[in-house]
Amino acid sequence: MTSNSSAKNQTKIAVRGLDHYSKDEIEKFWKEWSPENPKIRAIGLSTPKICNLRCIYCYAGSDRVRSKNELTLDEYKRIVDEAREIGAEVALICGDGEPLMYKYLVELVQHIAEREMYPVVVTNGIALGDDHLSKKVHGMDSFRLCETLYDCEASLVVKMDSITKEIYEKIVGVPGTFDKFMNAVENIQNVGFNRIIGEVDGKKITRLAFSAVVMTLNIHEVRKMKEFARKMNAQFICKLPSLVGEAVKHSEVMFSPEDYEIIRETLLNKISDKRETLLADGMRCMAWHYGIVIDDCGEVRECYTSPCTPENRVGNIRERSLKELLRIRCQKFDILMNDVCPVKKRLNEEWMKRKGRPFYKLKESDILKL
Repeated sequence: MTSNSSAKNQTKIAVRGLDHYSKDEIEKFWKEWSPENPKIRAIGLSTPKICNLRCIYCYAGSDRVRSKNELTLDEYKRIVDEAREIGAEVALICGDGEPLMYKYLVELVQHIAEREMYPVVVTNGIALGDDHLSKKVHGMDSFRLCETLYDCEASLVVKMDSITKEIYEKIVGVPGTFDKFMNAVENIQNVGFNRIIGEVDGKKITRLAFSAVVMTLNIHEVRKMKEFARKMNAQFICKLPSLVGEAVKHSEVMFSPEDYEIIRETLLNKISDKRETLLADGMRCMAWHYGIVIDDCGEVRECYTSPCTPENRVGNIRERSLKELLRIRCQKFDILMNDVCPVKKRLNEEWMKRKGRPFYKLKESDILKL
């Protein structure tokens, strides 16, 4: 007989605003989509380059500097309005910094909710458990911040790279943060983000996910992290990093991309609810396939992890309409290319061609432990 705990771990979870759409809704979206008249389901917004952690895998790097030409709150709101007018139902809030460090985040999330869109905030969660930080940035304690986001119908994707204090703080690079993270988890539960709010195609719908980046330091914990998430009715994603930014600087604890498929097939595919955090339907990404990402200066990005370069530049929302930028992007990139995360794949392939710093190479003994 299957135990209650085991049965709960096998429950399939979807997150509202990411993968809560039914198969019929997905088919309808792509039936109506075309390169000449592209649709979007989501607008991706990058908040300013401010962060309270120094994660050793961060794609943005620890030496990030705030942009001199950041979008204003009114510009963010205008982008949301424009996205809504052309069919967007979801606003993803992520970026090179921590969204909860953006002092206008609450006002932006409220605006998204007023437009009857689903806000999805990708966060390290610390401000949701740190009264001092929350009051400093948002003028309210951490529980009230949680309540406010909840009342605005937001979903949370919370970064959780370990449930062991020593390992967690080694990965995020800031001592004293684990207890604040656990306080945040308690506030998130007490407010109700982890409640089951519906069902789609056999999956329970919630407003909470935990996302872990897997490396040598925490790979032994992924099963425990899955149990931790499931006790809260939360989706759990464990994924391998893009080999850019801090991941390259800390290559000694990052797995070589040559071993990625072995790790996925042997362990991650059995535990993770999906392969990448923002996947919407198993193969397609809410930011890449279903949406478009705007950075903190208004530039269109391929992906949150991919910086804007002369080679991949599409344009700026300050200069062109969102609809026009969508068409240009479709001309420049094959949006429908058949890969779960084409941008990450390309970035990792570029690293392999450069033959840069060596990464941790799996040993036969490691594979047996997986």
